[in-house]
Amino acid sequence: MSYIVIHEGNDGQSVYHEVESLSGAADLVELLRNSEGVENAGIFRLEEVRFAFRPYYHVELSETPTIEKVERDEQPVSKADDVERPQQQPVSAIWADAVATDPALPSEPGDDSEFVGTGDNGHRGLFGR
Repeated sequence: MSYIVIHEGNDGQSVYHEVESLSGAADLVELLRNSEGVENAGIFRLEEVRFAFRPYYHVELSETPTIEKVERDEQPVSKADDVERPQQQPVSAIWADAVATDPALPSEPGDDSEFVGTGDNGHRGLFGR
């Protein structure tokens, strides 16, 4: 394991010394203090940090979106109110048509008294509800 001794040099810049042992780092700090008057030295242990590269995706947008201008000669887009809608039947007429074709439905909407498929347990239909 390696150690690093860091201290401030005479010109104010940080100075780094790599040392192979802790006792060697202590000896260097002692030498710096006694011979050069360095009082702010630090000893740090260097350990390898394992890491891995992973793919990273970044989305970039164009600075100015392109907008197509509509020419005045073109027909405007029709509004929902202008669209012709199919003729709708009242619910009772739809229900009457369904009753005529499906014997399992009650004769009137909301009339569940004669529901085809009612079992002994009072449950109706395929799933027993």
